[in-house]
Parts: sequence; C-alpha cells; structure tokens
Amino acid sequence: MAFKTNAEATSKLERIAGDYNSEKDFDSHLIVYGYERIRPQLIGRRVLEMGCASGVMTRRLVCDVEQLEVVDGARAYLDQLSVDPTLANVRFHHTLFEAFEPQGRYSDVIMARALEHLPDPIDLLRRLRDWLDPKGKLHVIVPNAKSLHRRVGVALGMIAEVDALSERDHRLGHHRVYRRSLLVEHLSEAGFAVSHFEGVFLKPLANSQLEDWDQRLLDAFNEVGTRFPELCAEMYAVAEPRPT
Repeated sequence: MAFKTNAEATSKLERIAGDYNSEKDFDSHLIVYGYERIRPQLIGRRVLEMGCASGVMTRRLVCDVEQLEVVDGARAYLDQLSVDPTLANVRFHHTLFEAFEPQGRYSDVIMARALEHLPDPIDLLRRLRDWLDPKGKLHVIVPNAKSLHRRVGVALGMIAEVDALSERDHRLGHHRVYRRSLLVEHLSEAGFAVSHFEGVFLKPLANSQLEDWDQRLLDAFNEVGTRFPELCAEMYAVAEPRPT
C-alpha cells in the first residue's frame, strides 16, 4: 500500500522505531553477519547508509569508510545516534528515502534491510542510480523468501507459502520478501547489473527460538550458510549501474 502523504509514512516509521531496537533484537546478529559480507566489497570513499535503525551497522561503517552519511525517516533513531561521540563525523539526514536529495555522488550506497519496506522500490532504485559514481556500488540486503526457516514455517503451517508475510513482517512494515529472481528483476529494471551475490546466515528457526543460542553455535550456522546461499535468511547483492 502506498502512503497518501509523507506525514502518514513518517508516522508509521516513528511507530516502528518506538517498537524496534535493532541492538536488542536477535536481528543484531544478522546485521553484523550482513556487514561481514559487505565490508570486503566496499569502495569506502563516500558512503550513504539508507536506514540505520539503532545503528548496529552504522557503528561499524564509521570505522571503515572515509566519509559516511545516513538517511532515515525516523527521527527517534537519528536522535539516538547523533549524540553518540563515536559518530561525531557522520552526517545525518532526517527524511524519507523518496524525498532525499544528495549533495554529490557516492562511491557506495547501502540498502541493508530497507528495500522490502518500500511501496515502489523500482522508482527509488532508478533515482538512486544517479546518486552513485559511474563505477560506484549499491549494496542490498533483503529477506530471502526461500530461506530454510521460511520453508520450515510453511511445513509447520505458520505461513501459507514462503512468499507470505508473517505477523512480524507486517509489524515491521515489510511490503514483501524477496526471491532471488525478484531482486534481480527489480535491480535490472532500475538500470543495475548484479556483480556479486551471497547469502547471510543459515537460520533454521524463528528469531525467538534462537535468542538463547551460544554465540559459537550462531557463528557455525553463519559459516555453513556461506555454502548454501539459497537457504540463508537474507540475500546480499552488489549491483553496479549499467552504462547508458
């Protein structure tokens, strides 16, 4: 559903920010594992992070890149991060992605766990293409519809099919989960070519069932997931602008 007004969209983002702390949620593990995939692929000269939540990835990015900017539609998240002294050199933008107007181009744009939130992802991706240097990189992480835990969910009758949105998906404002083919289709229609693809974390069960797992066990599932990207919880793709 597309929002009728920017105020409606912003209100929804603030509601989600009030309920969701990515540092305290099990998702913090997924964000760290995702960044482990992104880091070797970064150019790192001038980087834009689209959507920061509670800053799990932001606090890692700032140590690895020359310049970092962050755009998020939720004021609550930006207020939290802007007072962190370790992020003093980060430039924060409070606006919806669709309204953002960058000053200059970026070597990297990171959309980790963001594309699934957009009513019209292709329209924004087309605009975003012009935000990148000619040889810049778009880094995308999205939920994988064909992941192991979603297949298990279907077998248990918790969701009707792997593409179905769960109660948690709805609560977090997801419009879709992605099959690899759909992700490639959206990027291609927007003028990008996928140059690199990986899975992120082989997740056997729901978040709530993994919260008490030992870190070594989680790390083992993350390592095994590198060999089975099609079953991982999330997909990471690097996309580069196609020459016009």
